[in-house]
Amino acid sequence: FPGAIPRVPRHSWPPCSGPGSRSGAAWVFANTGGGWEFAAKLRPPDASAGIRFGTSVSVRGDRVAVGAPEDSSVAASSGSVFVFRFGGHSWALEDKLVAPETSVGAQFGWSVALDDNSVIGGAPGDPAHGRNTGSAHVFRLDGGKWIPDAKLTAADGLGGDFFGWSVSLDGTRALVGAWGAFGASAYEG
Repeated sequence: FPGAIPRVPRHSWPPCSGPGSRSGAAWVFANTGGGWEFAAKLRPPDASAGIRFGTSVSVRGDRVAVGAPEDSSVAASSGSVFVFRFGGHSWALEDKLVAPETSVGAQFGWSVALDDNSVIGGAPGDPAHGRNTGSAHVFRLDGGKWIPDAKLTAADGLGGDFFGWSVSLDGTRALVGAWGAFGASAYEG
């Protein structure tokens, strides 16, 4: 039907079975001047089944951020973002970020973007203003630790917006996509 809103199932993943099944991975490649070469395979340290580690990825300098939106370490499918840092010879986990205000099905880490000292993770399933309204959480690096900086939501957000489906970060600007939002609006700050 023209103008109809597509129905997207919240969980359209194939079922998991066995320990570590569909826990996920992220591969790091480096351009050495002679072409792109495999550098490392990153995995979540706990390798819990079905966390979907690698759903989203971002790299900035010697850091990478990897989303795991089905991580249930706080609440079922509340999600997380893992930050790794290259130490000259290997990649090591720097921190595991979880949204300070989270809920069942928030799926923090569905999208992720990394800048010099900040990371943003989308949580499109967050019920901020109704089911699947969505949110995005910004963390900043302070004294070697990642700390929560802000929770971003749409002022006019409604259930089904999926705010946080996509994110981008550049310095002091964050861009958050919400594919389910209605209407045409332009905002400038």
